[in-house]
Formats: sequence, C-alpha cells, structure tokens
Amino acid sequence: MLLADQIKENNIAEYVLYMWQTEDLLRGFDLDIDLVEKNIFKQMPEDQKQATRNWYNQIIKDLKIQGKKEKGHSNSINEILIELNYLHSTLINLMQDSKYSDIYKAALPHIEDFRKLSSEPETNAIQLCFNALYGKLILKLKGEPISEDSEASFLHFRNVLGYLSVKYKQMKAGELNL
Repeated sequence: MLLADQIKENNIAEYVLYMWQTEDLLRGFDLDIDLVEKNIFKQMPEDQKQATRNWYNQIIKDLKIQGKKEKGHSNSINEILIELNYLHSTLINLMQDSKYSDIYKAALPHIEDFRKLSSEPETNAIQLCFNALYGKLILKLKGEPISEDSEASFLHFRNVLGYLSVKYKQMKAGELNL
C-alpha cells in the first residue's frame, strides 16, 4: 500500500495536505516523471518503485489534463474539500454537534483573521483552514519564523480539521447518521 493510501485511510486532512505538497513537488520537477524518478526514487526500495512511478504519473496526467500545470489542485482533491465542507455544514446545521460547534466557534475568530489576509476572502472556512496549515508547512520548509499568535491560530485550524477527519472517516464507513 502506498503511503498516500495509508494517510488517506487514517486522516483525510493530512491526506489533502500531503497531496497538495505532492502536486507542488511534481510541479517543481516540471511534471516530468523522469526527473521525479531520478531525484526521488534513489532511496526507495526496488519493490515500491513501479507502483510509486505509476502513482506519480497519474497525478502528473491529471494535473496536465485538468489545466493545473502551474497552480491549483486536482479535481479529486477538490472533491474531498467539497465533501469536508458539506460535512462541516451538516455537523453545524443538521446534526448540531455541540462538540464540533464549540471547536469551530473557538476557531472562528482565527479563521476570520486569516480571511482578511487571504487573497481569496470568499473562500469557505474549511478551505481557509487548509490554506493556512499548508502555508505553515511552506514557512517551516523555508525556515521562516512563525509567531506565537500564528501558532495559536494553527492549533485551532488543526482542531477543526482533526475533528472533521474523524467524522469523515465515520461517514465513509457508514457509521455517521446524516
């Protein structure tokens, strides 16, 4: 089983962030599978190379076909984001999940602060949480400092997405009565 499949099975929010990182990685290699193979596959066990090559190749193909060579996310990831936003609305409005409502209410001021800084202020709250956490990942990779206030916000975003991930897994397993 590929690492991506394991992540997807265990935590859908981590999977989305992993896939965004993978898309950017592939763009960094100009969506060229030979460059990816040359630079990434060196340390990989031989028995995993073909499956991984096929997986990367499929993502490259999807990004090219969907016109997302330079930016944007694959349709399959965007569909997951739509499902998570739907689940968010369901937990708040239909199920009136008090635990989730409390987590979300605590995060809401941080989400609104991030919305003011966003280049896409009309984006839904769940997408904003993902954007913020991915931004944090990029900052860490660049070795940039992260303020205490930002770290506090990131904790709230993780709480929202963590709870949604648990409920998403339950939903996919048929254990959540919607």
